[in-house]
Parts: sequence; C-alpha cells; structure tokens
Amino acid sequence: MANGKTKYRPEYNEMARKLCLLGATDVDVADFFGVTKYTIWKWRKDYPEFAEAMDAGRVVADANVVNRLYMRAIGYSYTEQKPVSAKGDVKIVEINKHMPPDVTACIFWLKNRQRHKWRDRYDYVMDEDPKEIDPESLSDKELIAAIEAGRQIERANQMTKARTKRRHELKQQGKKATADIQQKDDTS
Repeated sequence: MANGKTKYRPEYNEMARKLCLLGATDVDVADFFGVTKYTIWKWRKDYPEFAEAMDAGRVVADANVVNRLYMRAIGYSYTEQKPVSAKGDVKIVEINKHMPPDVTACIFWLKNRQRHKWRDRYDYVMDEDPKEIDPESLSDKELIAAIEAGRQIERANQMTKARTKRRHELKQQGKKATADIQQKDDTS
C-alpha cells in the first residue's frame, strides 16, 4: 500500500479462488497480481472476502488431492479408450484397467491419519530404574525400539563430544592467529 492506495480490487476474489483451485500458493497468487506475498497476507487480513475466496479454492483443491491419494492407496479401476485398427477400419474400444494399491500412498495416508499407530519413531519414557526392567517382559518391537534409542543417545553423545572438541580446536586456532597478528604488529 503506497500513499493509502492499494492495488486490490474486488474482482480479484474470484481470480484468487480459481488460482487456489489449481493449487496456487500465496507466492503464486502474489506473482499473478504483481505484488509480494506480504501484500497478499495484508489483503487477506484487510479484505475478509478475499481470504474466504482463497480458502474456498484451497479446500476444494486439497479435497481433490486427498481423494486421489486415497484412491492410490486402495487401488481403483478405470476405463481407457484406445483406437484399434482391424481390416482398415479404426474403432474406439473401451478397455477396463485396474491400478493396484500403492504401498507408498498407503504408508503416507496411515502415518498422517493414524500417527499413534503407524509412526516410525516411538518415544519411551523410563519411569523405572533401567536395572529393574525385565527384557523378557518387552515385546520384540519395544525391545528393538529401546536398543535403537540407546544407540541414538550414544551417537548424540559422540557428536556432542566431537563438536565440543572441534569448537575448542577452532578457538585455539583463533587465539593463535590473533597472537600471531599482534606479534607481527608489534614488530612492525
């Protein structure tokens, strides 16, 4: 906004909605209108109908993506039309095809929809003294997770020690360089 004027026009609402239907980000919308993303954010704040239009487009676009991801996860059938030539005559033939479920889409869906059941990482809080835990009472999954947690802690400790050592070395090099410069200045 310069001198109290804005480039915003009410007709931008429908344009922004259509852009968002196509998956446009705030930066994409800003580029389209020749403004910055900060201007788009300001328009969203100052003009609720503009924000509503963008949100309406995004809801539909996101719903379409969710639907497609779901279809990929469970598999689906579709009809494809193909031209077929027989005895010099070309006919359009409909062929039924099946797209099998996509494991990656299944994993993505489950990890996001049922995080508590399908996440890769488990956080274990040890309320008891580790010496008192009976490994026999743990499931295989819990035991593997506990071993991996111990390995991660050990790696983190090693990395911390290495970083501390490197910082100390750099600090010493910096002190030596400073001393060399001061010595050189003193002799000049």
